[in-house]
Amino acid sequence: MINTRVSTYSLIAVLLLSGTTVSAHGRMSRAVQFYFDKSNSSRLLEADNIERCILLVERVVCDFKSADDQFRLSAIHANTGTSSPILKMKGPKCVGSMIDYKIKEDWKNKLSPIIEKKLNLSYPKEVGYKTNIYPIIRKIQRQNRGTNETEVFIVSDMIHDYGDEDFAKDLLGLSKNQVVDMAENKVQQLSIAGSLKGVVVNIRIPGTISGITQHESIRENLDIYWTHFFKATGASVNIDML
Repeated sequence: MINTRVSTYSLIAVLLLSGTTVSAHGRMSRAVQFYFDKSNSSRLLEADNIERCILLVERVVCDFKSADDQFRLSAIHANTGTSSPILKMKGPKCVGSMIDYKIKEDWKNKLSPIIEKKLNLSYPKEVGYKTNIYPIIRKIQRQNRGTNETEVFIVSDMIHDYGDEDFAKDLLGLSKNQVVDMAENKVQQLSIAGSLKGVVVNIRIPGTISGITQHESIRENLDIYWTHFFKATGASVNIDML
């Protein structure tokens, strides 16, 4: 019995010293960040992409078990770096009894209209002129303190075009090796190598069933670039259509 108590106290001490957040349910809490491309060039408002975005959020957070879990929605546009989240929500406030099922269901049922309203917010036209992606790295770093499981979902065509960069032109015609070098050099330039270790980055590309002609010639290089960019930061990355 004494050994059991010592082991338990030792485990608690280790968790406290490491800064690990464990919920009341005895598990790591979850922190999910969603970034939605609201620039003028985005296909987010076309076809059924808003509905797909809502389903994505609902599918990801449906297993939230307590208020220790949380997610936030943020926008990508010209002023990504200085924009505040468009929505921050905590998980259901369960009480540890048989009514928790109803509490969770009520929480899930409220999600859809809230998310739809936030995704349909309008922005000044000039804010949508550019797609500024890199500032989300700093936002991910800010929330990834090693105290929870951090997941990131980026819904964007990932065609960064801010400052002196325009991926629609910069990636055109480059070989795979050139694109990989470009991505890894950018990570070094931004001094973010290994900074997202343990983070799971999911990129979802909004489109239409007929495709986007002007993206055909650079889509492969875009995927190569962002795959190697995020790998160099220490994150794992998955890219798919929305």
